[in-house]
Amino acid sequence: PTLIFVGLGLVLVSSGLTMGWLARSQTHGLPSVEGTVVSHVSLVSGKDHCIAPVVSYKVKHQSYQLTPSSAWSCQFFPPSVGDTILVFYPDSDPSDGRIPNFALHWFVPGLFLGIGTVLGLVGGVISKQSS
Repeated sequence: PTLIFVGLGLVLVSSGLTMGWLARSQTHGLPSVEGTVVSHVSLVSGKDHCIAPVVSYKVKHQSYQLTPSSAWSCQFFPPSVGDTILVFYPDSDPSDGRIPNFALHWFVPGLFLGIGTVLGLVGGVISKQSS
């Protein structure tokens, strides 16, 4: 049982670190600008239904509107119309705006890291008690 706990813990910790790194790499080093939530869009993915913000933003006096098309863009608590939200964009294509998602950037990777750490510690405690 010790190897199972430690092995599963390592897999979850490495998965959490990988997910966090991949999510961060989507916006790391990109310029950002404040945008304004102008409406919401309802997205459906299989049986899941969620609400995502539609954001209007300006880069160098050019207006853009970010309309999410994927359920990955949904947020636990979407901002209200009129709220400001940070939008990241690549210099080469400001129309390719990206909104950081709390669930994908922090919650899910943190959950994997936490559970993996607990499982690894449980495996370590079991190992010490059995020796």
